[in-house]
Amino acid sequence: MKLKTCSICNKETYLWKSNPKTCKICYNAIRAKDNTNQSNLPSKPKSVLKRIKSVSDKRLVKLAEYRVARDLYLRNHPVCEFYTCDCREVELHHGKGKIGELLTNPKYFKALCREHHIFVELKPIEAKELGLSFNRLDIP
Repeated sequence: MKLKTCSICNKETYLWKSNPKTCKICYNAIRAKDNTNQSNLPSKPKSVLKRIKSVSDKRLVKLAEYRVARDLYLRNHPVCEFYTCDCREVELHHGKGKIGELLTNPKYFKALCREHHIFVELKPIEAKELGLSFNRLDIP
């Protein structure tokens, strides 16, 4: 093989077999530059692409109702409802879950401090015996 002059860097070197006018270094630089200009986005224009909402409009309305119900309940029950606790830093426990109408039904709300909220979540049988949790399948 003979040494030839690269058409890009003008160095006398062995030319690259895939492009006989350039050396290996210039050939790889051109390929790297071409790859960075290609995007991985879909070929559709941005105006056609629709972003999926993280929360549906219906759920946003329910969450707004929930915030009002939660704040009202915690305002009316500022102390932990666990029978031996008088802590004033409380959070809301959903005794029957957050599905459907249960999300905003204050009948199943309980104001609990963090320690007792964890207790209720980790020990559901004891929580049901104390009246802090309810079986979701029971008819109200």
